Amino acid sequence: MFDYRYYLCLTEEPVYLRVRDISRSIKVTEQTALLEGKESETPLSDYSRLFVVEPSSGTSEATPAHENDTNKGYVLSCIAAQKLLANLSSVNDFTPALGLEKCQESIFRRKLFVLEKTPPGEATSGGIPQIFGDLEEHAKDVCENIQIKMYRKHAATASATEFWELDGCPNSGSEILEAVTDGDLTISPIFNEVDLSPAFHDKNRIIRTLDMCEFSEVKELWRNVLNEVPDFKESKRTVKPKDDLKHPLIVVEGMDGSGKTTLVQGLASKLKGKNFTSPIEVIRPLRSFFDKQPEIVRRAYYSLGNYLAAELLARECERCPVVLDSKQRRHACGKSPCLPLAEDLPQPSVVIFLTVTEEVRVARLHRRDGEQSTLEEKNLARDQEFRHRVLTAYKRMREPGIIEVDACGTKEEVVDKVMSELRAHKIIE
Repeated sequence: MFDYRYYLCLTEEPVYLRVRDISRSIKVTEQTALLEGKESETPLSDYSRLFVVEPSSGTSEATPAHENDTNKGYVLSCIAAQKLLANLSSVNDFTPALGLEKCQESIFRRKLFVLEKTPPGEATSGGIPQIFGDLEEHAKDVCENIQIKMYRKHAATASATEFWELDGCPNSGSEILEAVTDGDLTISPIFNEVDLSPAFHDKNRIIRTLDMCEFSEVKELWRNVLNEVPDFKESKRTVKPKDDLKHPLIVVEGMDGSGKTTLVQGLASKLKGKNFTSPIEVIRPLRSFFDKQPEIVRRAYYSLGNYLAAELLARECERCPVVLDSKQRRHACGKSPCLPLAEDLPQPSVVIFLTVTEEVRVARLHRRDGEQSTLEEKNLARDQEFRHRVLTAYKRMREPGIIEVDACGTKEEVVDKVMSELRAHKIIE
């Protein structure tokens, strides 16, 4: 991986911005572009200015106050940037989104990025006062104040490569950013950082991440969890291999609207077993709060639900078959394909993956009355490429692999199909 300053996804494609020496980079690129006759095709080509917004030190949520604790600093920067984004008005010609800054090796911070798309014939957009007014008004709820860096598209970007120049140091070469779009950028580099990734694979890191958040809702979450399983934080479960389970543990997966909940209930009834949905009932009232939090906090909550469910599943599998509608994989596969299940969770006897046509999926979603959707599920609804990426990731899952079942039929037909697959794979007799 090359070195970079920022990673952001403000348009259809993610992009890295890395610091370059203007004196040689632009000249070389310009010559190459002229020879090849290329025109600018990078995702930021229609924009003229890029604002990088970061909270400054002064309160508990200002990221520089936690430089000695890099993990907490990153989590709090996620929370602060999310709050700033949530309070921005919808203004034409501006595209806001969250991105990543690599401060040093293994030290990262979330930042708010705002791209300005200048209308033809105008020097700047008229929406700047509104954007800056929102940031100033709501900064006090996040930190003492905010700092804003502004980059202008460099005049020499008629080539196939774009350069962004920090306002105030023209031609100095000290703060020129080059946009890099080569390679597979769909997976954020934060997934490569074991202690910062939003894909959780052990209970202790979930606990540490949630304890970094200064929300009253986190305290309520722990009260609910510990009322259900008093030794949850201290217990170290011994994971049973799937062959040692007295009764099968059947996990049902699939995209939102594929019929998971209906199948889980019908299958549990057919098997005379018990069904569970993650997050389980004891923490479900807090779902709407955590769905509004940054990705790392949101996924910590859903992963916690899987571990809490595991405490109950282990006991229930001694009594009867268990069917689980799990979000363990669903909330990991959108950006990080081929992930195994967490090593300290029970291994399922089998994973059933439901597939439906997009028309059937959308029709089922429209029939739901007021059901909440997570951010990942909303992305699925509007982004065909995102849906394809999630489907591909599901099918590449391992430990164990999946049994794919067409779920376009009636409830009874789908249950019968799954029962046949369970018999064929000797999960049941």
